[in-house]
Amino acid sequence: MYTMAINRIDNTLKQNIIEQIILPVLPEKIAFSTVADNTEYSIIELGDIIIPGDPKLQSISFSSIFPSMDYVNKIEAIMERKEIFRFILTREDLSDNDLGEINMLAVIKEFKYEEKGGEIGIIHYDLKLSQYRPFGIKVISS
Repeated sequence: MYTMAINRIDNTLKQNIIEQIILPVLPEKIAFSTVADNTEYSIIELGDIIIPGDPKLQSISFSSIFPSMDYVNKIEAIMERKEIFRFILTREDLSDNDLGEINMLAVIKEFKYEEKGGEIGIIHYDLKLSQYRPFGIKVISS
């Protein structure tokens, strides 16, 4: 069993949840993507080499349906407010054994939706999320 939620959190990036949006219909598949910032060079008489780099931000994408426009409005509001949120995916097997959890700070990278003929009120959507890494100036005292 899977549960997916978007937890709106306060702007201090602590665990204070403002609102939890449980995704009502789970996607058929979830794609995870991480690329590395590798550097490639061409060396005379050796050929191509690669220098391993740091991993870039992880991306998560999935498609599903919403039963109403209320969910679309909530997702669009998060985008308009430029909110950072906590994306949580919990996984359990049929015996309720924990199979691990994805729990990461994220931002919405892309949100597309449509209504199809004959499916009035059912919203088909594609959602792409990107990992968010907190950053800031560090003060070093001597």
